[in-house]
Amino acid sequence: MTLSGWMLYTLAVTSLVAAAGWFLDRGLGRMSLPSRGVWAGVLLTGVLLPAAMAWSGSARTGPEVPAPPAAVSETAARAELARPFYIGAPMTALSLAERGATTLNRGLAGAVALLPLDAPRERWIVFGWLAASLGLLGLHLGGALRVRRQLRSWLPVRLLGRSVLLSPSLGPAALGLLRPRIVLPASSRGLPPDALELVLRHEEEHVRARDPLLLALGLLPIIAFPWVPAFWWVHRRLRTAIEIDCDRRVLRQGTSLQEYAFLLVRTRLAGGLGAPHAPGLLATASILERRLRAMRHRSLRRGLPASLLAGLTATGLVLTALGTEIPVASLDPAPAMGTPTGAPAADPDPSESDATAAISDEPGPTEPSPQTPRVPDEVEGPEWDASGVGSLADLPQFTPFTVAPRVANRSDVEREMERLWQLALPTVGVSGTAYVQFFIDETGRVRNAVLDESSGHDVIDRLALTVSQVFRFQPARNQDRPAPVWVRIPITFAHR
Repeated sequence: MTLSGWMLYTLAVTSLVAAAGWFLDRGLGRMSLPSRGVWAGVLLTGVLLPAAMAWSGSARTGPEVPAPPAAVSETAARAELARPFYIGAPMTALSLAERGATTLNRGLAGAVALLPLDAPRERWIVFGWLAASLGLLGLHLGGALRVRRQLRSWLPVRLLGRSVLLSPSLGPAALGLLRPRIVLPASSRGLPPDALELVLRHEEEHVRARDPLLLALGLLPIIAFPWVPAFWWVHRRLRTAIEIDCDRRVLRQGTSLQEYAFLLVRTRLAGGLGAPHAPGLLATASILERRLRAMRHRSLRRGLPASLLAGLTATGLVLTALGTEIPVASLDPAPAMGTPTGAPAADPDPSESDATAAISDEPGPTEPSPQTPRVPDEVEGPEWDASGVGSLADLPQFTPFTVAPRVANRSDVEREMERLWQLALPTVGVSGTAYVQFFIDETGRVRNAVLDESSGHDVIDRLALTVSQVFRFQPARNQDRPAPVWVRIPITFAHR
C-alpha cells in the first residue's frame, strides 16, 4: 500500500458515502424526519473506513499494479483468494454493489499506475497535508479565541425570562461547546414579543440538542483530511440539516408556519452577522431556501415509496464503498514490509466464514497434506504441462511467498462453473465443496491441479477439477520476484 493509492481510495469511498448520505437525507426529508444524524454518520464513516484500511495494511488491498499502464487491462476481472466462488444464488443488490466495486477498483488501479509518483514526492505530499491541517486548526482555534474575547465584553441581559448576551451585530446564534450561550444582536430588543419569543425558542432548541458541539466535531474530519472535498460538502449539509431539524422542532410546539417563515426572512434581511460554525436563526440565502422548502407539509403515504427507493440506493452505495479496495503500486522495488525472505504471507481476514465456502480456508503457502492428495479413480484430471518447473509441480508442498497470487479471470471462471453446473443439473441434486491444490508458476499459469479434499460427491469433484483448467492468476511474489507456489482453493457448487 502506498500513500497515493490510499488517498485515491479515500477520495472514492468518501464520495460514495457522501452520495449515500444525500439519498438518505432526501428519503428522510420526504417524511419530515430528522436527518442530522445521517450527515454525522457520513462524516464518521468517511473517517473510520479509510483509517481502518490503513491500519489493516494490505489485508484487503487490490492487485499490485505494474508500472506500464497498458498492463492494467489484464486485471479486468479480479478476485481475492479469500473470496468464494459460489454459484446458484440469485442476482441481488449485493451482487450489483460488487460489480460496481469491481469496476471502481479497476479504475483506481489504472489511476495509480498513471501517477508519476515516487517516494520523495510522496514525502512532499505528507508535508503539504500536515501544513494544511495545521493551518486549518490554527484558523479555527484563532477564530474561537477571538469570539471568546469578544464574548466577555457583551452585555448580559434577561429577555422574556431568558438569560442572553447582547452583541453589537453578531447573532442570533448559540455559542459555546459545553455550556452554550444564546447571543442576540442589540437590534433584537426592538422585535415584537411574539417574534422575539420565536427567536429565543429556536436558539434554545439548539442549546438543548447540543448542536454547537456537533458542528464543532464535524470540523475534525475537515481538519484531519483537508484534501477530501466530500468532507467540506458534508459539513455544509450537516449545518443545513441541523437548522431544518431545529425548525421542525419549533413548529411542532404549535408555532404558526407563516409567522415563523416570515421571521426567517426578516432575520436574513436584517443583515446580522452569523457566528462561524455556530448554529443560529440567521442563514445564508441558499440554506434559507432549503429551510423554507422543508417546512412544507409532507404526505407520509406519498413520500414512503420515494424514501424506500432512496434507502435502497444509499445501501447499494455503502456496499460499493465497503467492497472498494486500496490500489497497490510499488514506488521502489523493496521487500514486503514485516515479512522476512522466505516467510509465508500473512493470513487474510479470518472472519471469512467456512459456511460460505471461502476460496482459501488455509491461505498462504500450502503445507503438505497428512496424506497424499486424493483423486478418485473415476475422476479424470486434466493434462498439465509441468515442463520447466521440475519436480516442484508434482505434488503439493510448502512454497514460500510474500504476496499471494490473485485470480485474474473471476468472471470467466464463474461462467464456466455455471455452464458445467447446468450440464450436471439433471443428475446432481446436492451441494458441496471440493478443495483443490493449484500449482501456479512464475507467470501466473496453472501448471497442475489435484484434488486435496473430496466434497463427498463424485460429480462435484469432477466439476471442480474441470473448472480448474479455466483459472488464470496474477503470479505470487516472494519479495520483489515472481515465485511458483502451491495454493489450496475450495470450489463450491450450490444446488438452487
